[in-house]
Amino acid sequence: MSIDYAGFRRELESFVRSACPPEIRAVVAAGQKITKREYQAWQQILNAQGWGAPSWPREAGGTGWDIRQRLIFEEVMAENDCPPLYHHGLGHIGPVIIRFGTPEQKARFLPRILDGSDWWCQGYSEPGSGSDLASLSTSARLDGDEWVVNGQKIWTSHAHEASMIYMLVRTSKEAKKQEGISLLLVPMDTPGITVRPIKTIDGWHHLNEVFFDEVRVRADNLVGEVGKGWTCAKFLLERERLPPANVARLELMRRQVTQLVEEASRATAGLRDFSGLHHKLLLCEADVKGARVMMAQATDDLIHQRPLGVQPSVIKMTCADVAQRLTTIALDAVGPDAAHRFLAEVGTTCPTPPGSRTTCSRAPAPSPAAPPKCSATWSPTNSWEPEPCPHLSRRSFPACCWTRRAAMPKTTSPSRSTVTPCANWAGRPPSCPRRPVVSAAA
Repeated sequence: MSIDYAGFRRELESFVRSACPPEIRAVVAAGQKITKREYQAWQQILNAQGWGAPSWPREAGGTGWDIRQRLIFEEVMAENDCPPLYHHGLGHIGPVIIRFGTPEQKARFLPRILDGSDWWCQGYSEPGSGSDLASLSTSARLDGDEWVVNGQKIWTSHAHEASMIYMLVRTSKEAKKQEGISLLLVPMDTPGITVRPIKTIDGWHHLNEVFFDEVRVRADNLVGEVGKGWTCAKFLLERERLPPANVARLELMRRQVTQLVEEASRATAGLRDFSGLHHKLLLCEADVKGARVMMAQATDDLIHQRPLGVQPSVIKMTCADVAQRLTTIALDAVGPDAAHRFLAEVGTTCPTPPGSRTTCSRAPAPSPAAPPKCSATWSPTNSWEPEPCPHLSRRSFPACCWTRRAAMPKTTSPSRSTVTPCANWAGRPPSCPRRPVVSAAA
């Protein structure tokens, strides 16, 4: 039976506009961090509608949609500022359990993924095993009816708020390092698990280290065969070959950055020239349209069982490139005003005038052994490239001369009214001998 894709799109649009809570859509539209609360609330709404797992087969509780319907679903979600589906459960471990899990594992885990009860994270990378994942060393030994896990995982997204982790462990040492690896499903509240945050430059708590010290896991939480976890891992990664969500979300990102540039342009009317950024945005818009055309072609090839070739890789690389360019445009538009997010609470560095070696008046007092002068240097590209300064708590960011007030909470997004200019920079009186000299052509 043929599918009315236009009618399907209209049905989706009608539903999301009435069902997705405005407060959740506001978070997505503003480009704010989507938390577990928003993800779970939206997942429960979709699951109640029967759309909780667009990529799953009907027998597993999914929609049974084809790839084109899934693409339309992702586009409609992004166009209407709905959160993306949480990938670790629905897109990663769920399909693995459907393919390799026992009937008992499917009955135990799949419904809790669908209704959002379980929140999953991935335990793959280790300090010495990133791109060479097969060299992982986190071990699991069988002790009666339990596996005992010891080791460490790193760069683990959402581990601090997850209830479950699917992780690769080494259950035996074989000549070929891909062998002897197994896939375990571990409750995060199991004794012996320690989660430590990894701070990132965006100020969001997203990444973590996870330590396992004699963590005991029931033996029937192992997915597939013992020592065959690499097969499960490859299957999981193959699920990401064709990323409809990436293209749809890229268009949402483009709209957000466009709005950001327009707001910054209005706020600084007559003071800055945004024509260059507008030109870059047009180029990004063209590339986003190109990515959508490539995605549509790949979808058609998949439906008609034609070989995909390098199309998935090209689409992924295109999306990544455009996303980086859009981020750069956003930083260029609001960087001077938003740079306070990247500075320490107190004692942050600030640029000193070209050729000057003066000490910043807002820096903490140097220790007796510390050199008394800053070592920031002026580069020919007219941007600050500071070297480590021993009497300042952190390195400065390009062209930023704003410092936070010590009492300001880190979660606050201060405006110009809540920050003070550095006394060593352009905010000093014109008569100050340490004020930078601006040439007539500048």
